[in-house]
Amino acid sequence: MSITKEILTRYLDAQKDLIAIESVDDRSAILSLPLHFSAYSRVELSVTQVTKSQFVVSDMGQTIGEMKDAGYQVKDKVRQRIVELVKIAQLQLDGNTLLRQCSADQLGKVIHDFADAAKTVGDAYLAYPSRGGSVSKVEDDLKKQIRSTFNQKHYLYKETQTLPGEIEEHTLDFVINPNGAKGLALGVLPNADRVHAEAWAFKTHDIKRGTNDRFVVGIVYNAAKVVEISKHILDKMADLSIPSSAFALFGERLDALNISRGY
Repeated sequence: MSITKEILTRYLDAQKDLIAIESVDDRSAILSLPLHFSAYSRVELSVTQVTKSQFVVSDMGQTIGEMKDAGYQVKDKVRQRIVELVKIAQLQLDGNTLLRQCSADQLGKVIHDFADAAKTVGDAYLAYPSRGGSVSKVEDDLKKQIRSTFNQKHYLYKETQTLPGEIEEHTLDFVINPNGAKGLALGVLPNADRVHAEAWAFKTHDIKRGTNDRFVVGIVYNAAKVVEISKHILDKMADLSIPSSAFALFGERLDALNISRGY
């Protein structure tokens, strides 16, 4: 057996052991997958055969249920954001339930994509740490450096401001309002894992559409916590993406972007 086949076989065997499936009736089953919304709650999907060649996959309202349990009010703007997040997997939101209809040939991939999309929604809301607790030393140090740079270059800035997106409002760590030039919407990301990078990618896109591109959207992130896929997402989506290890470039990048210096 080749090394590639050995690795793939063992991985798939492990996945089979981690997946639980229970029959509901002759046409339906519940899948419990080795993906988690949080430390304890696994992603579960209902799969129903509606005709010989057509299936419906549903999250049974679990995704929105998890958000409500965490204290989120799932109203118009949040619902629209969920629709945007699951669009790539071609999911529909019917009431509080995510749904996808597919053919028998598509079923395997659809289950995988559905679970990934449901987890993405959960992670975007449930995995981000509370802003109400103590600020990490890394985050505090980065903010001090940003303030120092702004002051040295005479930028007039405000902290902890909200900006409208097309779908919802977003809180930014620093905002410089546009005044004859582009404004700046800047966030600090102490934990640049994939979940947080994807959340910031959405935030960047939504702010730019909601403000008609009047703002440069930037992120300063902790280089010690970044993974390659997160770096790729942040570099691609943000107008200004600065790792803590290269903070010396921050001032130069501000000058190059012609950020407004006043209100």
